[in-house]
Amino acid sequence: MKKNIVQFVCFETNLEFDKFIANWEHYAKKFSSKEDKTHLLEQVNTKNKYKYVSQHIANPDELQFTFMKEKKSVILPESKIKVVQAGGYKPIQLQNVTQQDTDQTKILLFLGKSVYDLAPFKTLQYQSLNIYEAYFESSNYSYILEFFVNETTGEELIKELKTMLHNPEVGMYKECLVLEG
Repeated sequence: MKKNIVQFVCFETNLEFDKFIANWEHYAKKFSSKEDKTHLLEQVNTKNKYKYVSQHIANPDELQFTFMKEKKSVILPESKIKVVQAGGYKPIQLQNVTQQDTDQTKILLFLGKSVYDLAPFKTLQYQSLNIYEAYFESSNYSYILEFFVNETTGEELIKELKTMLHNPEVGMYKECLVLEG
């Protein structure tokens, strides 16, 4: 997986999962090849909207996954789904490749276009940590950190991240679907 590129796409919608998934699968299958793997994560504890993140894992030579041309954000009018193309990222640390524990939750932290010292994040309480670095200059973030935790320690980790960073883009996610090529 270290040689692969992970394409992150974020979705925000008023649609419940069953209605959202039909729209999402249409786009995900359209751009997948036999070798690709796609994970769909649903954000936990959202108030008014449903938020999802799609992680599309592909070989950089065959990367063709994109939900929209050139725009980083678009609302799909037929489905009222806001789509934000976060960009492509290369894994620089992978401590968890397959999420085996069903009680496990992911905390995704999106770090903006700045220079970051990642060392303080590695000292936090978590079970494992995957770190993705921007592969393309057009990616929205410098890094995306994926902490694997249980739900109880996840709440604490989010509080700690909010103390460390001013208004971080962070959320707790549960895996809800995996598509393989």
